[in-house]
Amino acid sequence: MEYTNDLLEGRFEFHQQGVFYSRSPRYPVYLWIIIAAALSLSLLMPTVLIYLTGVGYDNENFGNYSGYYSLTIGVGLVVIWLIAIAVIRILNRGYQCRYTATLTSLKLDMKSRKIEYRYSDVINVMYSPITDFGKRIGFNVTVVTKQSTDRIIYLSPTYKGEACTQDKTPFFLLNHPPEPPKRMSLDGNYIVQ
Repeated sequence: MEYTNDLLEGRFEFHQQGVFYSRSPRYPVYLWIIIAAALSLSLLMPTVLIYLTGVGYDNENFGNYSGYYSLTIGVGLVVIWLIAIAVIRILNRGYQCRYTATLTSLKLDMKSRKIEYRYSDVINVMYSPITDFGKRIGFNVTVVTKQSTDRIIYLSPTYKGEACTQDKTPFFLLNHPPEPPKRMSLDGNYIVQ
């Protein structure tokens, strides 16, 4: 999670903004489609290659081309699976979302929707960890408000060496809203706004 505190805009009140990454809720479906497509292409490619050339039907010449077909099929399978792995890695990264936190609300600007949570409307925020080969890579965050229940997939920016904890997410502000700044009046008493 990258964030900045704008010194001029948040001079007399709390203001925090930043970016985080989220994953599509349909990620498992996309993953299985990619794996099924790569597997079916891998199984279908040798048959199609032999059928299109017609060499497989001529038993006299098949021995002459068997090394060529083995090499072509092997390289083709490697290319198919490398493309599948590249697409899966792109899906794993997720898409970039922006957030802005003020003294009263948290605004999320996600790829397909914009959400504003008022701290007073939030009932509960639940975190369930997302793991990838035993390593925590983010959280499934469920935000329960008076009006709705939203599920957001938060991916941790582990590439920066940050630990994946709940207090590093922008959703931590929903359970622990910022306090209004205390100002001192001319007579020495604090004024709470």
